[in-house]
Amino acid sequence: MIYILLTWLLAPIWWPISQFCKWRCPQPQRILIAEIAGIGDVVCSTAVFSAVRSRYPDAHIALMVDDIAADLARAIPAVNQVIAFRAANQRGLRGRLALMRQFMGFDTFVCLIPSAAQLTAACWAALPRRYSVLPDVAVRSYAWLLPLMTQTTAHQSGSNFVCTQLKLLATLGIQGNPVNRELPVSEAAKAEAALLINNHHDWIGLAIGSGQGIKAIQPEVLKEVIRGLLSNPGRGVVLIGGKKEQALAKTFIDDIAPNVRCINAVGRLSLDKLPGMLQKLSVFIGVDSGVTYMADALNVPLVYLPGPASPADQGPLRAPRITLQKTLDCAPCSRVFVTPNQCVANNHACIDSFSASEILEAVDTLLKGALNGAD
Repeated sequence: MIYILLTWLLAPIWWPISQFCKWRCPQPQRILIAEIAGIGDVVCSTAVFSAVRSRYPDAHIALMVDDIAADLARAIPAVNQVIAFRAANQRGLRGRLALMRQFMGFDTFVCLIPSAAQLTAACWAALPRRYSVLPDVAVRSYAWLLPLMTQTTAHQSGSNFVCTQLKLLATLGIQGNPVNRELPVSEAAKAEAALLINNHHDWIGLAIGSGQGIKAIQPEVLKEVIRGLLSNPGRGVVLIGGKKEQALAKTFIDDIAPNVRCINAVGRLSLDKLPGMLQKLSVFIGVDSGVTYMADALNVPLVYLPGPASPADQGPLRAPRITLQKTLDCAPCSRVFVTPNQCVANNHACIDSFSASEILEAVDTLLKGALNGAD
């Protein structure tokens, strides 16, 4: 709260400067969009970036993201500049001053995943236009910052989060569709994927991990899914995950025995190269993770297990998909601004209640083309 109070105390200095800058620059010319969040959030918001570019085709658009999403962000065509800024580095006075220095020189600031540090820094930098999504839960710091913003929109739990982001920008004449996610595939990514997999099988991608353990499928179930997929000679499996899942992937390969139709791509592809691999898949099996959203943006059919997450808030929208989610009193417990790290019921029933046979049946349905795009 001390930094928010300081922002109010300094308002007689930064506020007139921001108004003068707004008078000199009545229309957005240098737009900074901040989304220091996960990979999935950035992929979903590509619909927002495209909408901003469509409304302001000649503007310089910069995107500030966490380091983990920087490589992916650089491939987004609507963006001119990517600023990598670690979420942890926002803390304290030093973090806010670092943000302020990055913000200076822009005339419009759009905060898609808010933090008090970013909003105070936007004021300290005297940015003429300050737009921010706010959480739907009562947070005193945001209540104090709200009057200092040009425009805010509070997200309503149960509604699509990208729709909230687009609603925020409607006052700038920006219109978009949350379904319009885009993920370009570079020639380098296509070439690297071609070295790993051929076109002689139906390749099924399997995410073997999650950024949050609460969302992960149990290894025993994953192993059964791999065996079930490989029992069909016309199918191949691509294991996908980050470096922290490499040991798990090795156990799968060792237990199931090396198989030319089982490719271990875990930790082998950078984020900017991963779309090339995903594009070659016939089906992708994933939980609520960034890679699942990447597959959705590429229109790869999905077997989607949201587990504790709320698909109504944020989930796949574009690709044909089968969503495996059961009605439970405790689920969904994870939403845009509420992300528990542990299972509140201590049983992981939202994800563990699905068997390998149910997942395999969903894959069969998608490969037979029985779905046209709806859940």
